[in-house]
Amino acid sequence: MDARIVNAAFISTMFTIPSLVKISSSVNLTLLGGVTTKEDALNAISYGVTDLKFYPAHKVSPSQLEEVLQDSLFKNINIIVAGNVKSTEFKNYIKSGAHGFAIGIDCSEANLVNIGYKLEKMNDALLSLP
Repeated sequence: MDARIVNAAFISTMFTIPSLVKISSSVNLTLLGGVTTKEDALNAISYGVTDLKFYPAHKVSPSQLEEVLQDSLFKNINIIVAGNVKSTEFKNYIKSGAHGFAIGIDCSEANLVNIGYKLEKMNDALLSLP
């Protein structure tokens, strides 16, 4: 299905390659480019990506993310952490420089309670920040 038909505002990917950046730009969609390492992230930035999704979360701890984001090239880049982010880590990721999270649980009825719980924990973490 064409993302423009459903009025999508962005495309989220597991990885970032130049052709994805070109395609999303050509149809005025923000690309939330998936990266795993600092090298991946720097490559994505060099392609023109301004919104990055560090995925999966277990590959980059809050302290590792903070270290990565010390590089001035990340100054104007929006950072999302995704992929089984533990609710106990929301606050630490925000403190390390993340701007938000993606909760990628399938939306089956059985998982709706889990999604609600994670959203509540995310909200609590954000509200507790100074």
